[in-house]
Amino acid sequence: MYAYTPYEFRNVLTFVQLNRPKDGEELLSTLLTGRRPADWQVLAEVVRSQVRRPFYLGDMPHTWVGAEYARALFGMLLHEADDRLELLPGVPPAWLAGEGLRIGNLPTAFGSLSMSARQEGPLMRVLLEPGLRENTPLEVNWPARRLPLAVNWPARRLPLAVTVDGRSRVDYSADGIRLERPFRELVARW
Repeated sequence: MYAYTPYEFRNVLTFVQLNRPKDGEELLSTLLTGRRPADWQVLAEVVRSQVRRPFYLGDMPHTWVGAEYARALFGMLLHEADDRLELLPGVPPAWLAGEGLRIGNLPTAFGSLSMSARQEGPLMRVLLEPGLRENTPLEVNWPARRLPLAVNWPARRLPLAVTVDGRSRVDYSADGIRLERPFRELVARW
């Protein structure tokens, strides 16, 4: 018999920041199996392996655990670094399958993020809508500067080709690409 606290959702972001998104996805999936009862989608403060045995489980739903879960999901979608906005740093490839994912009007320090990302066969397409500021001050009294972006490849594999707003790019790696400013459309082909 074992017990754990789903506060460990915070470690999903640790794996993402260590560039180990597969480990983050695995931990997220494992922790989500601890919802009790499963149909309620509720996260308790304490989860035990023996479901039908009486035990202390704390608050249900547990808001701190729920907050860590939300932070993990947001952190897999984007990371607001001091010098750039990173997109898709921990997104599993499965999230881009089918209809893909869509983010609408998510407030960030760099402006409002609205984007979609979808994997269609060998092509990954990321579309950004207006809302991110191309120039952003770090602090009130600092001069404005360009908003660099980073886009991470969910599978962490080197693409054969990348275009940004129709222009071919060669400055990418197996992890992703860094860009000087917001774009409208990025297409990566494997």
